[in-house]
Amino acid sequence: MEHGGRICTVPGLQVTPHGTLFLLLKGHIIELTVDGGVYIANLEYGIKVTISACGNMSAMEHPKGKVFAYMSKVEIQAIHESGIRYAKMWKKGVSFTTIDRAVTFLLDAGGLKTTVDWFLVMDDDFTSKAFFFNSHYGRAIVCDAFSLMYDSQYWCNNFGQENWKIGNVRISQSTNGNVRICHDVGTHKIHLNPTNGSVSVKSLQFQCSTSMVLSGHLFVRKGDQRMHYDGNVFVVRNGGQSAAIDGNNELKLN
Repeated sequence: MEHGGRICTVPGLQVTPHGTLFLLLKGHIIELTVDGGVYIANLEYGIKVTISACGNMSAMEHPKGKVFAYMSKVEIQAIHESGIRYAKMWKKGVSFTTIDRAVTFLLDAGGLKTTVDWFLVMDDDFTSKAFFFNSHYGRAIVCDAFSLMYDSQYWCNNFGQENWKIGNVRISQSTNGNVRICHDVGTHKIHLNPTNGSVSVKSLQFQCSTSMVLSGHLFVRKGDQRMHYDGNVFVVRNGGQSAAIDGNNELKLN
């Protein structure tokens, strides 16, 4: 790839018209902003993960659920055969409910109570919103994107693992298709395994893992707040307090 007399030696790396970098891997597409925003998608499984350049917004879309972290809140949707189960981790505790309930529960330091609350609508564009949040992109950034592309590095090790270093982002893909993405400082990490549809994400706001093995699972952690969903039972924890919605949609105190 050649532009302005300079040659890009990184195979598959391109600059888009809106000033981002695009990399096509086996089974995945990756897009980066010049300041380190990351977007990865596996179209076969319908998986999307993104972390903004500033780290203050991140998102994941997976067949088992959706996670959207913005500012100090983490919104969660777990997909159950009877409908969506919602949770929100925030300063008051963990709010949660199901799509067919008129009441919302709040699990705080004092235990379980009912409350009035709302949950974010995660439309088809919420992962893109996280990717572009406070990031440098647009036609004015195209020249910066080309400069970053020329300075990028690519190598393949003795085990066949391909590696890319693009700005402050490192990307690797093993021979079985596993992809790992991390920032140099280690605050943002993404691991996607296309063999079983598993994903793990670490950002400034939360840690998350999910997979489609057996009935699947979705796990999210923000400080001492947690949510675990095994495809049937939906459990939320806030410090030492715990509550669950079982497979029959019944509320349980643990």
